[in-house]
Amino acid sequence: MNRTPDGGGQDVRKLDSRDEFEAAVAPHIDTLRAAARRDLQYYRRQGVIRADDFTPEEIVGEGLLRAWEHRDRMPDKISLRGWMLAVQHRAARGLVARQRRLDQEKIISLDAPVPTEGSASDSTQEWFWEWYQPDQVNMWEDILPGSEPVDTELPVEGDLLDTLDEEQRHVAVLHHEFEMPLEEVAFAMGRSLNEMAETLNGARMSLRERLNREGVNLEGKDSPYGDPDRAG
Repeated sequence: MNRTPDGGGQDVRKLDSRDEFEAAVAPHIDTLRAAARRDLQYYRRQGVIRADDFTPEEIVGEGLLRAWEHRDRMPDKISLRGWMLAVQHRAARGLVARQRRLDQEKIISLDAPVPTEGSASDSTQEWFWEWYQPDQVNMWEDILPGSEPVDTELPVEGDLLDTLDEEQRHVAVLHHEFEMPLEEVAFAMGRSLNEMAETLNGARMSLRERLNREGVNLEGKDSPYGDPDRAG
């Protein structure tokens, strides 16, 4: 079986058949659906979209379509699972942003023309496919010199992550809930590795301060997130 250079799964860049592509990504569908459900839940709670604007299946389908059409752009240093989560995450943000624009235009004028799919499609915009390809770095001291992670063992429930600002929330969910290495989170967010380390550090600090204010005792808590000495 063809594999990506990092050994993270089948190299879909070499697949010519849609059936082969769907078979390759099939093991990750449940994860993609769970990620889509989490993102939609967050946007609805924030009042950004309505309950009936999108379904998890629509988000997954959009991500699959974009990944298939642009599979040749899959970077070397990312697993197939990470690639699919990253493409879907960007697709979801693009769809939500487009829906937000449409809602704002309706408020301004009920007669405003609805943009065509082609003009609004984020899959044709270069920013969607600008991938950072940082060197393989795992230790916090290598990623962010002089800054230790504030706490990698916070007993954080999913709903609490949604209290963070949008970027911190996305980074924390991808890294903690879906166990994406920080390098793959950087791919998903279209940001540098150092920026993502700083954002994750800020998210952990914010959560720790919130839990302290609420009187949550963090001593002796077991982490669901693995090795506390590693960022990814």
